[in-house]
Amino acid sequence: AADLTREAMMSFSASAAGKSVLDDIRIFGGIDNTIETILSMAAELKDCVSEEDACQPPHNLIAAGRCVRMLSNLISCEPNKTYVENKMNKGLLRAMARSFQFLDAAMMRDEACRTEAYVKCLLDILYTAQNMTNYDELTSSSLAQEKDFLDILLSFALELRPKASFRESHWECIQFMALHVLVNMVEASNAVRLQFVKKPMSSILRLPKLDDKMTSPLAAVVELCIREDAAADKYLPDFQTDDSDSQDFLGSQPTPSVISVPSMDEETEGDMIEKSGRNMKHSVTTAYATLLVGLLIRDNKENQDCVLGLLPEGGMKKLVITTRKFYHLASIAGILDQRADKSIVDIMRLLSEVAGE
Repeated sequence: AADLTREAMMSFSASAAGKSVLDDIRIFGGIDNTIETILSMAAELKDCVSEEDACQPPHNLIAAGRCVRMLSNLISCEPNKTYVENKMNKGLLRAMARSFQFLDAAMMRDEACRTEAYVKCLLDILYTAQNMTNYDELTSSSLAQEKDFLDILLSFALELRPKASFRESHWECIQFMALHVLVNMVEASNAVRLQFVKKPMSSILRLPKLDDKMTSPLAAVVELCIREDAAADKYLPDFQTDDSDSQDFLGSQPTPSVISVPSMDEETEGDMIEKSGRNMKHSVTTAYATLLVGLLIRDNKENQDCVLGLLPEGGMKKLVITTRKFYHLASIAGILDQRADKSIVDIMRLLSEVAGE
């Protein structure tokens, strides 16, 4: 009966299930059952991956990942989120962190584990962590204290792990989600901000010797901004809109630019679309990393001076322009709620001031 209930609940999504259905799931013990399953499945995980689990995750990991994702859908309803927060103990977060640690160890140790099934389990945990840490100081601080959780998050977000054997689309999803969770945690918790800045790079999962510029996670974030911004420039389409550096985008909608599009054959058009897609990917990564920088330098002159010392001349101004474009794209797409909109605008204002605009 419990298995049947879980399968039925997995069919619900936050948008498809009405509020009354989500309320009923809580009232009839669905949330309690989900949490209990996560705890029991995570407790059964071994310390290492066996040979038979190399290509397909063990059943308890799959069950834990699905239930974690299901919990994320259930807490989209405010009464459910409050219910989970009120009854949540460290056991749930520890189970999520344990599953995250297991997945990371498996995927880093054995390339055969970098399959669609393993990546899906990893993304399920990141997706849930993203929702649970959103403006939640207690959850953000608690997750950061779990063994290796922040280290693994940093290593994926900042590309400190080998990514060559990952399918490119898989790696991009992992990096975006990891960056999003980091932004949530750093924004919500001052304790995480301090932990982030003070953590020595050498302690992050015993990484091999890194670039001398990466003396701290903050320096690694700045390096990611520089690297991704340069990559975005590499894939710029052959024609550009006229964006004035001095134009004030904050608090107003951008005025449409006149674009002169040359005539082109099918091959050239395909190449342009490919370039635009790659430019967008690197630009969005730059924007996420820049938002993280903005949060880390807010009310912290020492971090601000550190960032300015690491960026090339005019680098901050360039990052601000990229972040503004991301903000307007997100606004047009309607993916920002009022709180997120204000938060991003505040960060852009701070970065603009630091850039001397």
